[in-house]
Amino acid sequence: MIFKNREFRQIRKDKKLVRENVDKKAGIDRVTLSIWKSGKWIPSEKYIWLLAYVLNILLSEISDLEDVYPQSESDFSELAEEQYLYAVDQFRLLYSFLHSLL
Repeated sequence: MIFKNREFRQIRKDKKLVRENVDKKAGIDRVTLSIWKSGKWIPSEKYIWLLAYVLNILLSEISDLEDVYPQSESDFSELAEEQYLYAVDQFRLLYSFLHSLL
């Protein structure tokens, strides 16, 4: 899977959205968003889908994924909940790792 981080940055810039607006709307930690933006990590398919939704763009504009969208608001709510829980788990793992270094 490919995440087009340069295109993502340009679209965000063209839409005049600051990082904080995107991360809050998507429920993504700002550090995680910065790492994706830099190209160091690639977001999962669900996160790419979520970013496209927040930016109101096609999936293909920021990835090599097929352009598909949820059929209903409840589909998106389920995805958002999954993403939130995943982000919390990732934060806990990162916190534990950083704490172990101290």
